[in-house]
Parts: sequence; C-alpha cells; structure tokens
Amino acid sequence: MVYRLLRITCCLPSVVCCVLLCFQCACAEEELTGLDIMQEVFKRHETAPFVFEEQSVILMDKAGNHDVRVARRFSRTEKEGTAKYLFTLDNPAELRGVALLAALLPSGGVETGVYLPALGKELVAGEREDRGGRFLDTDFSLADLVPEALSDFRYSRAGDARIKTVTCFVVEAYPLSREIERSTGYSFRRHLIRQDNFTIARTDYFNLQGRLFKRQTRHDLKKIDNDMWKPNMILMEDFENGHKTLIKINSRIFSQEYVQREIFTPAWLFENRHVRGVAGPVFEEKQ
Repeated sequence: MVYRLLRITCCLPSVVCCVLLCFQCACAEEELTGLDIMQEVFKRHETAPFVFEEQSVILMDKAGNHDVRVARRFSRTEKEGTAKYLFTLDNPAELRGVALLAALLPSGGVETGVYLPALGKELVAGEREDRGGRFLDTDFSLADLVPEALSDFRYSRAGDARIKTVTCFVVEAYPLSREIERSTGYSFRRHLIRQDNFTIARTDYFNLQGRLFKRQTRHDLKKIDNDMWKPNMILMEDFENGHKTLIKINSRIFSQEYVQREIFTPAWLFENRHVRGVAGPVFEEKQ
C-alpha cells in the first residue's frame, strides 16, 4: 500500500506538468490573432526557396466531362525577399506555351503578367481589375494561383471549426480597399487552417454580394521538412456553374538548378525557352 502511494505521489509532478503544458498551449493558441496565424502559415509552408513541379490540371463540368492539361510550376525566392513564380502549360497543343509570370514583392505587392504566344513578344499585364477572372477556363483566377499578399488584407479570427476529426483555426480575409475587392472578385475569403501543422485545409470564397460561390480544398498532404507540408492535390469547386478544377502534382523537386533566375523574365518567355524541347535538358520530355 505504501509502495503504491509512493508511486502515485512520484507521478503527480509529471501529470501536473503535462496538464500545465497543455493549458499553456491552449492559451497560446487562443491568443493568436488572424494575422499571427497567416504569418505562421507563410513562414512554415511558403519559404522553400527553389521549387519545381510537374502538374496535371483536370477540368470537370457538371455533366461529368473531363479536360486534362499538362503544366509546370516554377518558384524561386531571392535573397532580398522577392518570390517569383512561373506557371506554364504544355498540353493541349492549342495552349502550349501559355504562361503566367508573377512576383510577390517584399513590400507585399503582387505583379502578374500573362504570355500568349499567339500575340507575339508581348506580356499582357495582369492588372488588378483582371486578376479575379477565370484563368484559361479553369476555376482558378490569377489571384488564386499565387500566394496572397498579406498586406492587402485584414485578417479576422473567427471561432474554431472541425473538418472531420481535425480542429482548425478559422481566419477571414477582408480586402483593405475597394480596388483589391474588385480585382479579386471576392468580398472576403474564409480560411480553415489545421491547428496541428498550420496548413490551409479549405478556403471558402464569397462574391461581392456576400454569397459563397467557390471553395478550394487541399488533399494528400506530404511532409517536406520539419514544419513544411505541401498538398499533392488542390481542388477548386465553383458552386454557381457546377464546374470543378483539380490540380494534381505529379512530381516536386527542390533544386536551384530547375529554377534559375533567368527563367522568371519576359525575355525567356519571348524566346519560347520555357516550351518543352526548346530550352535544353531541364525542359526536355523525360524518356
């Protein structure tokens, strides 16, 4: 009896420490603001400096018809903080070489431009008023395809929610100006962010009338590093027209060799060096 009492007494400090630790973690999570949470999301998952992806883009209508496209995505973060992105289509033939070039500046601003080979050596500026439209008939807009500029939005934390068994932070993103609101076409977005790893599990999009009209969900999460996770599938659903677009990442490579600095320039696009088979071994079809 005395032995059992001693064992219980000895275990009490450990139990108390565990309870206090859980309480402290819960309090810390409660103190996080919407902006704190979004900054943690970017810190953990958007800081890989060199990433190359091969993707399949699958368009589905409400009748069940499918249209499959082949794409590649390049991203590079410079030392001064500028994050650069290139999204280019390889298939079908009529869209081959179409590209989206974007830069997320250290100031928080976003610059975008679209290259359409049929128009010649010209980069169509992605003006703010054009960033909310559907990109090449997908359910993604230009604004959806690049990380959001945190300085463009006011982040408000709402009550936590659950997706199946996963507890999520809920953060609503409100445009800071009418110009930003018009450019995205959203009055606000609602992010559901997993509390266990700070990945965005779902984003709900509300139109200018405040109605839910679009939803993005991320699936097949893969752990890349200690805190970094990446989804291998991203689904966008348009509730107004019953259309869906799935981006499936077929391969992902973290290598500076695949995302060299000159790739992210209009000159590279104008010479069609981003088109497979033109620029050398990095872009040639795999055997």
